[in-house]
Amino acid sequence: MGRHELHGDLGRAVPDLHGAVGAEVEHRQRARRSSVLALLAVLEIPLVHFSVVLWRSLHQEASVANPNAKVEMDGLMLFSLFLGLVTFTLLFAWLVLHRQRTMMLEDAFSDRGLDAAITARHNEAIVG
Repeated sequence: MGRHELHGDLGRAVPDLHGAVGAEVEHRQRARRSSVLALLAVLEIPLVHFSVVLWRSLHQEASVANPNAKVEMDGLMLFSLFLGLVTFTLLFAWLVLHRQRTMMLEDAFSDRGLDAAITARHNEAIVG
């Protein structure tokens, strides 16, 4: 293997390494922005709750979570409500698990590129 070929391998490996570092920085920025947005969204929860409590004329009273433990809904409507709640909760959990699995596979794929760059560099040191 000639000297030019080794530098060619290293040249192909280094941009992959740079891309991985750039992706990590972008991932951290996206995570930081998401956490700030989540903190701001949490502040809205008490605002919505108290607006419903204060302006009763604009909002209906609690239909399911009535403080008097008196549910004023038709049985079929109540069943449909809880069936939808359970179904979409399970769907959400399934989607989160598969997204996590996809992210793990992406990380493993990018790690393989890093391993190739390290191996190429190691081989260059041995030959040179």
